[in-house]
Amino acid sequence: MHPRLKISWYEDLLEHISTKYPTINIHGFSSIEIDYIAKISKLTYKEVLQKLEAKGLSSIPGACAEILNDDVRDIITPKKLDTKDWLEVHRSAHKLDIKSTATMMFGTVETDQQIIDHWDKI
Repeated sequence: MHPRLKISWYEDLLEHISTKYPTINIHGFSSIEIDYIAKISKLTYKEVLQKLEAKGLSSIPGACAEILNDDVRDIITPKKLDTKDWLEVHRSAHKLDIKSTATMMFGTVETDQQIIDHWDKI
């Protein structure tokens, strides 16, 4: 997440990759990266995803989900997106028919119920 690279840089990158390697599936840009690109470029999540998809993005990774509970996230990932924003990035992608994955990092401070709630949110 480079502080000066706006959406056009990422569009150019995707266009270069998808032109040079047209058969690959580009699975990139986690929710925190989409959020950052949106903020620095003054765009919505939907606008960022539309622009990236137009240049070759196929799907987005579910990185940074950890446990989708803000009490847990405040402890283990205080600088990452909150649950609402992580989910909104993925909902925005799904509304555009961009597939995504989701991760879960457990074994820290979360309860069994918080793990179950994470699955419910996914």
